[in-house]
Amino acid sequence: MKYINELMTHYDIVKKVENKLSKSKRGARYKIKGNFLSFWFKYIYSNQDTIEFNPKSALDFTIKNINEIIGRTFEEVVKFLMPFFYKNGVIPIMPESIGKHWLKAPDGKVYEFDIVGETKDALIIFECKWRNKKTSESDLNNFIQKCKFIKDQRKHILVFVSKSGFESNKDDEIIKIDLDMIEEIVNKEFNVV
Repeated sequence: MKYINELMTHYDIVKKVENKLSKSKRGARYKIKGNFLSFWFKYIYSNQDTIEFNPKSALDFTIKNINEIIGRTFEEVVKFLMPFFYKNGVIPIMPESIGKHWLKAPDGKVYEFDIVGETKDALIIFECKWRNKKTSESDLNNFIQKCKFIKDQRKHILVFVSKSGFESNKDDEIIKIDLDMIEEIVNKEFNVV
């Protein structure tokens, strides 16, 4: 913990990620703050031998897995855009605080929620997917089932943000946001022509 503390307080490289809805002080996670360093440790530092002796293989690995690291950055973009989603009527509440949440479900699996915002009366739960295929009905149903494991009694508002859009536009209990909607809001809010 001494070294984690130094990376947080003296070097401002690592930050603590709190489990938003958990009452327990245990189980905190830590995250590298900057996108460059996060990329460096995930793809360069951990693959130095491969990069040195087989750079083509290292490049192929990075290209194959790049959506994962972009996905984490995409979550930060969605957090930033949350006030604009609210202002434009896409989401019905503006949370007073936001964070991540994870829990161990009765089925033994650990589920992670990308963004959880809360007000006195409601939780708004975001799932963010940065991948090259459309989000299926099965993905949406899995998200609904996962959210049922959250034992908070407040109203749950579910939001799914997908890079590639959705297979179905059927009206259901999930607010759906895709890149076209994000682009429209950003253009409107930032006067992009």
